[in-house]
Amino acid sequence: MTAFKAAYVRFRRRPDQPDRWDDLSEMIDFGGQIGDPRIMRMPSLSQEDVYQGPIFGLRDFPGFLYAPQALSINLQHFLSYRALSVYCETPHTTNIDLIPPKSHEIVNNIENNESQWDLWKNTVRIEDSKEKLKTSRSTTRTFYRNYDKLSWATLGHHYDWTSRTYPLEMSSPMAPELTDLSTFFARTAFQYSAAGISTSFSFAATASIVNFYNEKSNMGCHRDDGELAVDKPIVSVSMGRPAVFLLGGATKDDVPVPILVRAGDVMILGGASRLNYHSMARLLPYEGLPPVAESACPQEPVGLSGLQLVPPEDMIFVNEFLSSHRINVNVRQVFPDSQVRDD
Repeated sequence: MTAFKAAYVRFRRRPDQPDRWDDLSEMIDFGGQIGDPRIMRMPSLSQEDVYQGPIFGLRDFPGFLYAPQALSINLQHFLSYRALSVYCETPHTTNIDLIPPKSHEIVNNIENNESQWDLWKNTVRIEDSKEKLKTSRSTTRTFYRNYDKLSWATLGHHYDWTSRTYPLEMSSPMAPELTDLSTFFARTAFQYSAAGISTSFSFAATASIVNFYNEKSNMGCHRDDGELAVDKPIVSVSMGRPAVFLLGGATKDDVPVPILVRAGDVMILGGASRLNYHSMARLLPYEGLPPVAESACPQEPVGLSGLQLVPPEDMIFVNEFLSSHRINVNVRQVFPDSQVRDD
């Protein structure tokens, strides 16, 4: 068993203790235990178009950056709403699309209010009306596309999980808010890199994978090496339930470090850490979550300050989803700058 596998087994969800916090002392907590010797606080940047809040690195992981509580509540809600109502619908692709509908499943007709978002709202309404949970669940599962089956969605260049490539013919439009957000934090990472001294910044947000985790979900050890522009960082943002993220090294024999991830946190994998192995071991409960020692959410990133708030009637259903799920959105540049310019 590799060192990463051994750590993953230790930190992953245990059915008999699904809400355990017994290993909290081992986790790196950028929002709380900022006195942890493994953590280094990065100096403030003077540029106006980069992140101005507290941002940290890890001594043994050059290129890795972490901005705790970097996204305001309103921005978290907006991204969650978009993930649930737009990112998981056509023309974007999800894991559901890889398996044809079964004979008893109804292929959703969005014109008839059968989007996954519509079905979720109906499910919550049924549960709120005190009808049996079994009835609402069985009704939802008759539809081909629904949140019970949803694990991930892809925007921009779609990743082919079989060939582990990004075929040019597989794509959908990138969400402009994800382009703005990821470019903002990629520019921030660039200013901390050695390259920032002598070269100009460039980052093309051309692909995004949106992960939807339920209480039993996890993600095994892997590294993001399917892109040809591995000199560009991956920007990852989280909403909803907290989680245990394992950050490893260049091989599976390197012992990973566990990181406590909260809603609103932004993680950047760049530099020498861009190709490090990593995984999501388990979701954590809200109850027992340590308080944030320093909460300093600055103004919204450039281009995101004027976003329209989620309607209150929809926020009820967003909050219901986030009470038991985690949404992670990560954005990356797929092809080198020369190919991006050619496209």
